[in-house]
Amino acid sequence: VLNPSDNISLAQDPFTGDYLAYHRRPSSSKGRCVWLSRSSDFQTWSKPELVFAPDDIDKAWLHNPGERTEVNNMSVFPHAAGFIALPTIFRVLSVKSDTAKVTNGQSSTDGILDVQLITSADGTHWQRTQPRLPVIARGERGSFDGGAIIGVSSTCVHVRDETWVYYTALTTSHGAPLPQKRSSIGRAEWRRHGFVSLDAGENGRIETKPVLLTGPLIVNADAEGGEVRVALLEADGKPIANCTLEDSEPLQTNATRWQASWRSKAQPPTDRPVRVVLSLNQARLFSLYCGTSLN
Repeated sequence: VLNPSDNISLAQDPFTGDYLAYHRRPSSSKGRCVWLSRSSDFQTWSKPELVFAPDDIDKAWLHNPGERTEVNNMSVFPHAAGFIALPTIFRVLSVKSDTAKVTNGQSSTDGILDVQLITSADGTHWQRTQPRLPVIARGERGSFDGGAIIGVSSTCVHVRDETWVYYTALTTSHGAPLPQKRSSIGRAEWRRHGFVSLDAGENGRIETKPVLLTGPLIVNADAEGGEVRVALLEADGKPIANCTLEDSEPLQTNATRWQASWRSKAQPPTDRPVRVVLSLNQARLFSLYCGTSLN
């Protein structure tokens, strides 16, 4: 049975239609971790399975008794051909064993939290990004988010050329007393879909697996001072006439929603799977999607 103290984040699997409930609960050996329950009808849920926990790298900072690393919660977003997540990594500095000394509004567990980025193809098996730098870092000491970032909303908001995520922040560490500890809502901003990028110098090349296109190809890339071109291949790798790199109109600016096109005015085939090739020179690719599927 789930309850609000489990810090639940809900998502829907775009491939199966299942509802996904990511929630915090303790593990006997790893402290607080993230577990996943699935449901096809939002009434009957699968037995929770452990899907994300701190590892030895997360614990490398430990020096004193009582210190540990936990995951406070994790927001998950379907994105592109898989999922991204923003887990709050909790570096626990101390725990009050005498709960009588914990004042109203105070937590017995003290420490600092910030937010990292992880990715998954199926919503269950997660890969860490390297290096493990915060994607939403705590602010300067004394600022509204200078102490801890304790949670991230479970929905991204795409506004014009930006992607926004709202989060809950503390002025102090997690276990500080009131009134010194104050909570606020903050907003993190990236360029649209700009969580990460594939960066190329000269002669960069990306080729997708065969995919069925449903409309125009939209490229989100920074090609200021460089160039991006797009080509299409049949599933077996044969070039598609009039959709080659040589025919491609080049992207040579910084654009979040540039539609790939060719001098021949050819349209991408939609009746069969094709491979998409991107040639990048001195450019950064943030996303590639079809029509409005990535919002």
